[in-house]
Amino acid sequence: MWATIKEMTTQMQPTQKNSNINIDNNNYESDSDPLFIANTFNTFFTSMGSQNNATKKLDFQLNSSTDKHSSNQSMYLRKINTLEVNNIISNMKGDSAPGKDGISNNIVKQIKESLSEILAHIFNTILWEGTIPDYFKSAIVTPIYKNGDKKLINNYRPISLLNIFSKIFERAIKTRLLDYLEENNILPKSQYGFRKNLGTEDALARLSMDIYRNLNNNKKTLGIFLDLKSYLDNRKQQVRINNTLSDEIIITTGVPQGTVLSPILYIIYVSSLSHLNIHGKLFSYADDRAILVSGDNWDEVHLKAETETTLDK
Repeated sequence: MWATIKEMTTQMQPTQKNSNINIDNNNYESDSDPLFIANTFNTFFTSMGSQNNATKKLDFQLNSSTDKHSSNQSMYLRKINTLEVNNIISNMKGDSAPGKDGISNNIVKQIKESLSEILAHIFNTILWEGTIPDYFKSAIVTPIYKNGDKKLINNYRPISLLNIFSKIFERAIKTRLLDYLEENNILPKSQYGFRKNLGTEDALARLSMDIYRNLNNNKKTLGIFLDLKSYLDNRKQQVRINNTLSDEIIITTGVPQGTVLSPILYIIYVSSLSHLNIHGKLFSYADDRAILVSGDNWDEVHLKAETETTLDK
């Protein structure tokens, strides 16, 4: 049945274009062959995490006075019911690009009443057995241009297109994970990203309040802004350039960008940064960090700031 649906929906879908991407190869000559470009992008994207993997010995000290945000409560994953699956499907965007299975959100939305009970059973079996099907672990990656020279592959970011049923399952897990994190106060207060009732406005308001407070107390204040790179991918992936797919590569680090669980897993992973014994105040929104350093004079501030910048080394 799914093979037939896939064939029908594939014929209906418009050809996906990547704006005629050309890239420079090792000989610094422009190469426009789609398969070469797709394989080059895939190799680059899958190596990003391993290049930045934490293999160095870090010399940081933890602040013993900081709340470690631990919990004695184990995480209980309640069963996924038919109504929940139905609601998840109803709330999914109909025009989202399909993953490797080629099944669009629109098709699943049209037959959700027939699918919801079956999917709920499959999802609960996954939770009970603790085994993720290989079908859920594959992604088609589309390079999205950021800025700079369009022939340089490091000026593109990867967006993962997952299979439809893995997206539904992830949304069910996201609800349970967020409930546990919030109810048990696991996440640090300095993290404003992807939290209930928190956003960029809250982070900016708190940052501004601290700056004004320092100014009112005749303190010099300096801001250090960090962008932590490469928290991508952790599955088998292929890159699509127009209608050409690269060879499949298995990747072992990070989380896939473009999925609902990735930001939550990422902020859990980096939450230990809030425990570092730093001389400033930390503000976080997902992978963006700001550290406010203050002092009675600029020499004191600069000395503290030089200490904080070792976080990026």
